[in-house]
Amino acid sequence: MEDIQKKMSEQKSPHKAIFALAAFGFSILTITLCIAIVELYVLKKKELFGISDVYILRITLISVVLGLGLSIVSFSRKEKLKFIKFVGTLLNFLLFTIIAGAIAYALLID
Repeated sequence: MEDIQKKMSEQKSPHKAIFALAAFGFSILTITLCIAIVELYVLKKKELFGISDVYILRITLISVVLGLGLSIVSFSRKEKLKFIKFVGTLLNFLLFTIIAGAIAYALLID
């Protein structure tokens, strides 16, 4: 009986890196959206691919917060994929800091 339980526990992968991969994906999405925002303001457009600039800003904020949250969850679950997990967490933290700083600077100017 103990042999069967031991084999079953060896077959199960305890932690898949779903949250780490999702956090990395959200960091790449946030970088892409930041590039789109810069393109909007350099070209002085109100829309990009038919999407309003207000929606792009909102999606960027949601993306950076979700990426940071998923990074925290992936660390608390002790998931594998160390390189992707650390790169995703670092990117999410940097993007969150940059966006929060930009918002604080914009509020101070007004």
